[in-house]
Amino acid sequence: MKSISKKLLIGVVLASSFITIFVTGLRLYQIYVSELKNNQNRFDLLFETNKNSLGNSIWEFNFDQINSQIMDLKKIPGIDKIEINFEGNDGPTTISQGDTEAEHLFAGYELTFNSEKIGSIRFYSNRSRVIQVLWDELLFTILIQFLKTLASSMLILFVINYLLTRHLKSLADQVQNNPKESPISIDNTNLIVKGEDELNILANAINKMRSKMTRQNQELEKKVLVRTKKLEEETKKAQQAAQAKSQFLANMSHEIRTPMNGIIGYTDILTDNSSLDQESRKAVEVIRECADNLLTVINDILTFSSLEKNKIVLDAQPFNPSSTIEKNLVLLKRVSDAKGLRLIYKSYDLPEQIVGDKARVSQVLFNIIGNAIKFTQEGEVRVFALWEPDSPEKGSLQIKVEDTGVGISEKDLSGLFTEFSQAGDTAGKLVEGTGLGLTISRKLCRLMGGDILVSSSPGIGSVFTIIMRQLQVVTAKNQSDPKSETHLNELPVSMTVLAAEDNSINLSLLQMMLKIPGISADFVIHGAEALKMAETKTYDLILMDVQMPVMDGLEATRQIRKLPGYGQVPIIALTANILEEQKQACFKAGMTDFISKPVKKRDIFTMIKKFAKIKT
Repeated sequence: MKSISKKLLIGVVLASSFITIFVTGLRLYQIYVSELKNNQNRFDLLFETNKNSLGNSIWEFNFDQINSQIMDLKKIPGIDKIEINFEGNDGPTTISQGDTEAEHLFAGYELTFNSEKIGSIRFYSNRSRVIQVLWDELLFTILIQFLKTLASSMLILFVINYLLTRHLKSLADQVQNNPKESPISIDNTNLIVKGEDELNILANAINKMRSKMTRQNQELEKKVLVRTKKLEEETKKAQQAAQAKSQFLANMSHEIRTPMNGIIGYTDILTDNSSLDQESRKAVEVIRECADNLLTVINDILTFSSLEKNKIVLDAQPFNPSSTIEKNLVLLKRVSDAKGLRLIYKSYDLPEQIVGDKARVSQVLFNIIGNAIKFTQEGEVRVFALWEPDSPEKGSLQIKVEDTGVGISEKDLSGLFTEFSQAGDTAGKLVEGTGLGLTISRKLCRLMGGDILVSSSPGIGSVFTIIMRQLQVVTAKNQSDPKSETHLNELPVSMTVLAAEDNSINLSLLQMMLKIPGISADFVIHGAEALKMAETKTYDLILMDVQMPVMDGLEATRQIRKLPGYGQVPIIALTANILEEQKQACFKAGMTDFISKPVKKRDIFTMIKKFAKIKT
């Protein structure tokens, strides 16, 4: 029902129907009251007319005459029953004629003789007569009112349509179909009274509104265009800034890791040299510690950048949780011993192997335990590891780190996990660091389905609880057999290795690291030479630097993969580029695995040993 005419018709019909119902109800009530009154008047008249004769007949106990009289009364229209009660010779006596339905009207009167009450009389009339009268009147009234309603509705509708709705329809059509610049108007030629009315005022108002809206739309379109262009420029600048940031981090990481590869690599070799005196060995250890600290800072910045861009990909592999915790404690024990702190570790019911990202778990542990040692000047640092099984296959790893350090105030706790911040100004002056460790650790824990909780009391110490949930337990049949592991510098089979490295220091370092029994190694300084060597000789494994002159490691890998027999040969990336997108670029080029610089001798040998087992 969209037409105003139809809506008006419905409104008129409903209003008229309501009035009809109301008027009909009122009329029926009046008739009902009138019929009741007429019935009562009939009873009164009959009583006044016959009371004396009935009184004489009762006084004389003339039963024949009484029956004759009430039978005559019974014949009067509207009288359905008559009942007389009096005291006879044998006691109370009732004489009646006729019958009535359950619903009836009646009136009772006293009968007297010489002012003495001798009995009573009742007149009855069926109520159905009144109902029938009301029903006949109802049908008649409804018929008359329906005809009146129909006639008045048509008349009203015609008048309203002539004076109003046709103009409103014309107005609506013009608003909907006419162009914006075309003004709308009202046709007044057929109006009874000429001149401007509400419709003309409405049309003029719509014209003004449309004109105003047109101007506003034009201004809005201009603003949107300007804002869109500005937003596109700002978005482009932001993308360029993000790209520049990523490129800067990648370049800085590469440039710093390349010399650090030599520093850490040669300190490893010097540390293994048994001919060093104690003072020289201590100096080498200091150099190594400084390099490790610098590497931690670089790793924190790169990890934070990757977390910001949601580019961290977890590497879920089976690992021994207790062994992982102990290895981190071994690395940190040197720091705690130097400060005279006790480093205590206890574990409870840890499974042999669980599935997770061992490297990220170690990163979190190193940060949290390292912080506890850093902020503790005396006393001890306690590490407790607990396994809470959810089922035989899954559970939660909970690692609690307690210290007796400076503690953290309630004010500082709220911003504890904010990047580039440390707890309290005083603490910030006492210790070094980027202020990213806790932020990174919590984000990594949450990425692994867990969290880090903290409670602390200033001057007493702090408790950090690392929680990792829904970790899968590796069954015994899938666990590696420790007896099958070979010792360092022992290979189950001899291997030929090709190493490509353009930096002379790093190349020299590789040459020293690959002096392992069972390994025959060739060395080249760029990818083109590596490709040429692979064309003339078959290698069991290739160590490939990524950024090299002439031909980089990615292109060299793609070309080598095309050579006969090199489809499955392990090609390991050796690079200072450790961002996730850079790793993916290596895998996409066809590389098998990844070792980030600075490279340690143990990492090189572990990788070679891994593929030597496959060869056997």
